[in-house]
Amino acid sequence: MVRGPTLRRWHRRLGIVVSIFLLVLAVTGILLNHEPALNLNKVEVRSGWLMSLYGMEGVASEVDGFDLEGSWLVSHNGSLYLGSKAIGSAADKLVGAVRATEMIVVSDERQIFLYTFAGDLIERYTPTDLTPPFVGLGMIAGAPVLRTDEGLFMADADMVDWGRFPADVKTYVTWSKAQRLPEAQRNLLDHELRGGGLPLYRILLDVHSGRIFSDFGRYVMDGAAVLLIVLSITGLWIWWPKR
Repeated sequence: MVRGPTLRRWHRRLGIVVSIFLLVLAVTGILLNHEPALNLNKVEVRSGWLMSLYGMEGVASEVDGFDLEGSWLVSHNGSLYLGSKAIGSAADKLVGAVRATEMIVVSDERQIFLYTFAGDLIERYTPTDLTPPFVGLGMIAGAPVLRTDEGLFMADADMVDWGRFPADVKTYVTWSKAQRLPEAQRNLLDHELRGGGLPLYRILLDVHSGRIFSDFGRYVMDGAAVLLIVLSITGLWIWWPKR
């Protein structure tokens, strides 16, 4: 091994790289060592990008839903939510949701869902006399109206039979349309999907070990340890007096 400008230059460069990892290890190590006093297990972190690293996906920054007189019905990843409460699932895209006199009526492209105002499922069915796909759901005079390629159909009082509805009065139907979810409601749903957040202690522990970036992070920390060994050896070699 040569003791010269080249070795000193590389030693200095390695020192800069390793110092970053040493700083991370030192700071996280001190914090972890004093976890009981700092109550790190009780501090929750809810940063979106950080929770995504742990597979805790929330809702997108922009998501649509159906306004049911203050309560919002949202379809997210195949699941239905009333407010922040999970109430069921829908395999197809929702075409509408309305608040009838005694229940909430929801329709995807092939099925009708009936819920109580509290979000409890009453019934889920495909009307036998209708041919999917369904393309719209609305209200007229307190009764739900379903639109298909074959025309308009209105439900009876029990929401069981859907009779053909005159097409010439379709302009009087108030159609259900998806709207952008308000930020407060989106945050409420996001909180429900992601749970109570991540304990700061777990995050610091994963940063300290490199596990926060899965196998890649562990390999990076292993590489930093190897660089530290090389740095120690080259430092001793440079310092050791020549004989």
